[in-house]
Amino acid sequence: MFDVLAHPIREKIIRVLGELGSLTYSELREKVGVEETGKFNYHLNKIFPFIEKKGKLYSLNEEGYKLYNFLRLKEELGVKYIGVVEPIRLSRIGIAFCQCHGEASKFLNLEELSLELSKSENIAAVEIFGNICSPENIQMVKKWVKKNLLDGLIIVGCSPEVHKGLSDFLSTVDIPYEVVNVLEGCIRVNRSSLKEAFEKVRCMINGAVQAVNFKPKSSKKSVHIPKSVAVIGGI
Repeated sequence: MFDVLAHPIREKIIRVLGELGSLTYSELREKVGVEETGKFNYHLNKIFPFIEKKGKLYSLNEEGYKLYNFLRLKEELGVKYIGVVEPIRLSRIGIAFCQCHGEASKFLNLEELSLELSKSENIAAVEIFGNICSPENIQMVKKWVKKNLLDGLIIVGCSPEVHKGLSDFLSTVDIPYEVVNVLEGCIRVNRSSLKEAFEKVRCMINGAVQAVNFKPKSSKKSVHIPKSVAVIGGI
């Protein structure tokens, strides 16, 4: 990775593909601003482990997007030099709103709430999804978590006990998370006062952010269970 970042042209190629998506060779060279073909090809070959070519289009692969997000984070933190340092765990918390089949978005201004939360210091990403419990949206949330390098997740919607899809998804999450049940805990009991509901949701989310900040990262363990043992329930 450090070899890629050793030259500004390579870094710019990563940034351009990360920001604009798939580009042809000519489009990419033009956006990067390198006129000499030989010079451009040299640096392009240096970062080939981070890009992929389909037909005539160049784009970042999975490792490339990780590098692109690393560059974005470096810029946000104002880091000018990258060297060998002690690892530091950053709180990059993501907030995923579920519209709950329109019930949440009907009573709450999710756009206004998202904009407000996105300005918070340790909130790295905020996104509004249709219905997180659906298989399609669960896959979208997984990709969103990965793309934004999140180390904490807050899902704002209903209880995972209500929807099996959401419960199954949370069982696979390997970062600290909290579920803010605004549907049963707020919206359905505060229909008469939207302002009061909005303030209550804001407080619930802020509390979840603090909880995620202090949660240790979860770890998975494999346990051998003899055939003679019956396991009922769990933690």
